[in-house]
Amino acid sequence: MKSLTISHGFGTRGEEPVTKIHTAVQVHGSEILFLDETNQNAQGDSDILMTNQKGLAVGVKTADCVPILLADPQEGIVAAVHAGWKGTLAGAVQKAVHEMVHRGAKREKLIAAIGPCISGRCYEVERDVAQPFESQISFSKKILSRKSETKWLLDLSLANQLQLLETGIKESHIDRLPYCTHCHPDLFCSYRRDGKEAGRMISFISLDFK
Repeated sequence: MKSLTISHGFGTRGEEPVTKIHTAVQVHGSEILFLDETNQNAQGDSDILMTNQKGLAVGVKTADCVPILLADPQEGIVAAVHAGWKGTLAGAVQKAVHEMVHRGAKREKLIAAIGPCISGRCYEVERDVAQPFESQISFSKKILSRKSETKWLLDLSLANQLQLLETGIKESHIDRLPYCTHCHPDLFCSYRRDGKEAGRMISFISLDFK
């Protein structure tokens, strides 16, 4: 039997994917779309795409939100997660991990990569966003800092890393890229920086045979 390997990537500004990537309609939630041999072309509203099918690339589109790629190459299951502030608050990446384990992945074998997103230095939010994090997230003091009477800075990348650790993923199995989409207009799309003119970047992951 051939062993499996993982193909994955985080897109940059203006980059075209080299392979066909299955995406969904992202709605800033935590719904999971699982693709298997019966529904490889399924469509729907989902911010988590997951598959156990070899050669099927799943992906998410971002322009400041957090792209997270998850894999257990030994058991043969991968996922792509789109986590904005609403998805992060809803625990999207944690739900993805739990679903992968439910479908046979080994928690101790799972690996994760957190891609480029708006950094905690640049992501400014108001009370309507800060307050739910303060009241619902146990580690809110690590990801929220007050900037002024009405403004906070929120670190979504760190939040998703801490959520992964809470699910039991080993710290050594989590790779968090340090790039800020807002700070690098030459490399990344950013909705906060460019508004409605901002493009989207695609991040993908797939199972392949060696």
